[in-house]
Amino acid sequence: MSFFGLYDDESAERIFESRRKMERLRLRIYNIVERSSWDTAILFKRINDAKKKKQRTGE
Repeated sequence: MSFFGLYDDESAERIFESRRKMERLRLRIYNIVERSSWDTAILFKRINDAKKKKQRTGE
């Protein structure tokens, strides 16, 4: 049996497994980037809050 006549079943399974691995890797990278974006946003918010507090108190 062939996969669309291009690959035998073993080759097709390797291709699908490779695609699954790439998808998992892509999601892992996306999650890391998403998490670091939130960390960066929180950091900038804290910096801006500190600047506002400093301006209010006149220090």
